[in-house]
Amino acid sequence: MTKSFKFLLVLIIGAGVLTFQSCKEDENTTPEPNNTDDPILECYITEQTESFPSRSAITYLYNDLDQVSSAIIGVDTTKFVYEDNKLISASTGTDFSEFIYESGSSEIQRINQKENGTDQGYILITNENGQIAKVETHATTSGEDVIETITNITYVNGKITELTTEQYNPSTSAFETQFSLTSVETDNNINPLSSKVAYFFMNTENPKAYGDNNIIKGTATIQGFPASYTATIEYNTNNYPTAINASITNAAGTVPSNTSLTYNCK
Repeated sequence: MTKSFKFLLVLIIGAGVLTFQSCKEDENTTPEPNNTDDPILECYITEQTESFPSRSAITYLYNDLDQVSSAIIGVDTTKFVYEDNKLISASTGTDFSEFIYESGSSEIQRINQKENGTDQGYILITNENGQIAKVETHATTSGEDVIETITNITYVNGKITELTTEQYNPSTSAFETQFSLTSVETDNNINPLSSKVAYFFMNTENPKAYGDNNIIKGTATIQGFPASYTATIEYNTNNYPTAINASITNAAGTVPSNTSLTYNCK
């Protein structure tokens, strides 16, 4: 199973923790600085640290054009290749992903995935008004094209308000809702994890990567269990988040999910 197919699994892990204790390339969004006397800078992530589901750190390296050239997690390095200022491929060991764009656009339409040269599947992305509205994960390892998950994202005035992920159940031949986040509230600041395709690719398992702004509140349902999502965010002088301290809470307890980010702003 390739990394992009694991997004749903992280959300399910979150549900399991709570239960047994009874988750586009838009380079033109520049935030307003906290102090209007400060220059408006673009900030490039140099390191991202996550606390959930286990502690991990991603180090980002850049080429002379300030494009992400590689991302390092432990002993694994993902290398990114660009053509005409568009990310066209990413490779990690024997895993290879190819990015297909809509004709004449910088919006990604499809991501083809291979392992050891063998097709594993692909991801279909539907964009509306420059934002990701639908994501389908397809598996092809059985020789058939099987839709594994469908994620729909709703926006109002350009801000995410709802996210729902459904998974196909072969026993019922139907899609069943595994995760939903409704009544979403966001801040007015840039979400760096969705600001570049390479960042988003490294965070397909991370619900915080969805939407142009940062989610601060929402009502979650995970495998039928209701929960609440809240986040407090700290920012640098250019209003890029440096700490996102989030938690998912229901009657069984609370699961923290903290993100810390360091940047090179210029």
